[in-house]
Amino acid sequence: MSPVRTIPAMPGTVGAVSAPSSAALGRVSTRLKWIAIIVSALVAIASPAAADKRAQVFPLSGSGLPDKLATAPTTLTKAVATAISGTVASVPIEDAAGLLECDPENSTCLAAVAKSLGVERLVFGTISYHAGGKLKVTLTRFDVGPDRQQQTFELAGGTAEQLATELVKASTPLFGGVVIEEDPRTPPTGPGPERPIEDKPVPGRITTGTWALVGGGVVLAVSGVVMLASAQSIKRDVQNAPTDSLDDIRRLRALEDKGVQRTLIGNVLLIGGGAALAVGVVRAVIQRKATRAAAVDDPIVQPVLTEGGAMIMLTVTR
Repeated sequence: MSPVRTIPAMPGTVGAVSAPSSAALGRVSTRLKWIAIIVSALVAIASPAAADKRAQVFPLSGSGLPDKLATAPTTLTKAVATAISGTVASVPIEDAAGLLECDPENSTCLAAVAKSLGVERLVFGTISYHAGGKLKVTLTRFDVGPDRQQQTFELAGGTAEQLATELVKASTPLFGGVVIEEDPRTPPTGPGPERPIEDKPVPGRITTGTWALVGGGVVLAVSGVVMLASAQSIKRDVQNAPTDSLDDIRRLRALEDKGVQRTLIGNVLLIGGGAALAVGVVRAVIQRKATRAAAVDDPIVQPVLTEGGAMIMLTVTR
């Protein structure tokens, strides 16, 4: 009767005769490189560059305003910032440009301000009051590129809140939006109490990059589970494989190499997919809450230019 040989256990999956061959390890290394490239691409897609333009709205400057519209500059500034998901700067555009010793009328200067603040869009403007109760607001939108657009809006609202609502609607095309005109045939639903624009929370929007990160994480994790399931199937095949001849041993080695590959790749896919999914979920939660927080004047953290550098400022509005 032939002696019985015992096959030593192979780490990671199944019983093995020897360590995996260098060729098998080379194939695993190549596949892991491709996996790393895929994960890096997903993270790049979800980076801020793929999201909406980061905007900084500088306080609108007003002159000759009646007492009843004394709060109009602040209210209109916040309304524009909320509408474009931007943040309100703590200093006027003139001061920000002055710290860089440049003229805000120059596009090169505005590009330098945007770079120092880490944003892609600057918005600033003026408010002036005219006879007959008309208010004129001139807004300037500067996008890094450069792309500078300026437009003047004539508003007729009697309160700062009404003016803010008018300005947000009128300036929508300036920021790439489309104005939806109301049907004049539709009867009004009845007068209702006026509410300040900041009392209407605007739900945050989850960006395409975040959805791509979540979806990519799910795909990678599922692929990892499939690879690990395949490795388990190979494990059973190895356990039942004959070892009576040299050819049987060679086939067993090839099968074990395949099992090692599937296990390593499965683990990497599962871990990488889980990490991508977790990051995507966290980003989605933050993005969903971000605009809501800005709409109700929660504390705003923003960089502020100073002589010789910059600092972080926490702004709390009550």
